[in-house]
Amino acid sequence: MARGRRLGRGDPHDIRDQLFEPFFTTKEPGKGSGLGLAVVHTIVTRLGGTIDVESHVGEGTTVRISLPLAEDPATAVQQPARQPSLPERELRGCRVLVVEDDPAVRSSLRELLRLLGYDVVTVGSREESIYLPPVPAFDLLLTDYMLPDAAGTDIARELRQRWPQLRVVVMSGYAQDVPIGPDSRLEGMEFLQKPFGTETLAETVRTALAGPPPGPNGCAATDAERRPTP
Repeated sequence: MARGRRLGRGDPHDIRDQLFEPFFTTKEPGKGSGLGLAVVHTIVTRLGGTIDVESHVGEGTTVRISLPLAEDPATAVQQPARQPSLPERELRGCRVLVVEDDPAVRSSLRELLRLLGYDVVTVGSREESIYLPPVPAFDLLLTDYMLPDAAGTDIARELRQRWPQLRVVVMSGYAQDVPIGPDSRLEGMEFLQKPFGTETLAETVRTALAGPPPGPNGCAATDAERRPTP
């Protein structure tokens, strides 16, 4: 099944290959995160579909999304469901806290991480993070390094006093600004260089969660502690 629609005024040919790259945007600073189309691409490809783009400047852009047709349940041959790998199965449902001051980026990261199977809570500042309830615990903190009210590593240190098992991933577009010395780098901290793609995000989060300090089942929060995020 395929659907197509012509939108806008068209994009130059030299940027067409970048349209689905995370953090790529032609909008003015502060007007968009560049993650919206990346989320769409992730959803469509995970459903087994494809996205094709045809664009001509001054004429508009046609985006065609093709998805496989659902089989008639009465006649379909039942195929065994794909079983996730052991690490993927253990980490599914882990609680991730995102601290990001840009609302558009924060929203897009939430959707990407939920698509990857995580239970996600997002806040926009250090102040919001310190007022979160202590239970249920978080398994991983994904934080921007440069925030208006604190550095991401400082937020991580504060939150680890509450959740000692908390793994940490620090995001930044400027690797040289993130401290890496023995006195400043957090134990078990992973660094995520912006811009990054969905697979890089997934692998970095998976690596951080699978690393020390591990909980008994790969995550610190038990099934009883986990609650669906509204």
